Amino acid sequence: MALALALAVATGTGTGIYKAIANGQETPQGPSAATGEEIRSETVKPSAQNSPPLHWSGVIDALDDKQGIDLDTGVTADQNAPGVDISFYGQTSHIGAMAQPVQYTVLPGQAKTERHECAHAANWTRLYSDVYSLAAGRAICVKTSEGRFSMLIIEKPATNATGVIGFRYLTWK
Repeated sequence: MALALALAVATGTGTGIYKAIANGQETPQGPSAATGEEIRSETVKPSAQNSPPLHWSGVIDALDDKQGIDLDTGVTADQNAPGVDISFYGQTSHIGAMAQPVQYTVLPGQAKTERHECAHAANWTRLYSDVYSLAAGRAICVKTSEGRFSMLIIEKPATNATGVIGFRYLTWK
């Protein structure tokens, strides 16, 4: 099964497993209000003390075929749901932005988890043609549908065999 990452604009009901920080506050332990699925007990922290406050952060263990996530709210949903910023979908190995104003860039090498890495990034695009080349530790910066910078750090690389990808993410205010 092939896998791709597409970027879209939307809100929807969630289906991912995550623990998140919203407006500087951790979400409660236990099932996700959107899905009833268990929320992981870890959070993602920026690497620098001088980074702006986080708007949202979380961990997605396995985003699979046609699932997406709204990086401004942490909600996972069908890739076509309103509010979805990124979506991984089968049949190709491309990353694409599906709606304005979402854009992204794949950072070279391993990046520090700091907002300025995204704010000063170059080569913003709406198409990337090789999800399978993204190894663990690689980072993707996203300009979300609400105009925030978000960084995804690959934890479980996508392969043709698995058809899913795992990552942690931070979205700054």
